[in-house]
Amino acid sequence: MSTGVLYRRRGNFHQVPEAPVPDRPFLNRDDVAAIGGVEPKTISQHLYESQVEIGADKRDGKFADDPFPIPDGRAGRAPWWYLERRDEIASWFERHPRRRKGDGIGGRPRKAD
Repeated sequence: MSTGVLYRRRGNFHQVPEAPVPDRPFLNRDDVAAIGGVEPKTISQHLYESQVEIGADKRDGKFADDPFPIPDGRAGRAPWWYLERRDEIASWFERHPRRRKGDGIGGRPRKAD
């Protein structure tokens, strides 16, 4: 592990001082979001919803039974995964497809003509 640049935000590289960064290739939150075709903030939500007993009412997260792959480490608050886990992450997204407009899941029934 070494200390170095971990992620890029709006054209600027941010260095996390004293934070361990892996010496071999890794995926950051943006890379994982691209694998699933979602926004990076969605990855943070998936990680949160993968916990057991969340919130004030201590409910289980939506993905507690099949949690999102746990990051291999964090540099500051930024999670990272080793590159070898790309297939594991992709298979999680296949098991949890995103709902899209017109996919017939949820929503109000169409009005009869």
